[in-house]
Amino acid sequence: MLSENLKRIREEQRYNKRLLGKLAGCASITIQEIENGNNDNPKIKTLMALAKVLGVSVDDLIK
Repeated sequence: MLSENLKRIREEQRYNKRLLGKLAGCASITIQEIENGNNDNPKIKTLMALAKVLGVSVDDLIK
């Protein structure tokens, strides 16, 4: 599930929401909403940016 995977990978790599958002070009609130399950359909551009910063594929985030 996206929310769980994003949080797990982000924490494993020791990124906080603010830094990840800054590096990915999105707001930390966007990351918070995804992780809390309040945004289960983010833009593909957002997913691609998050995946790139985290060094994973979009599939790793959504599966």
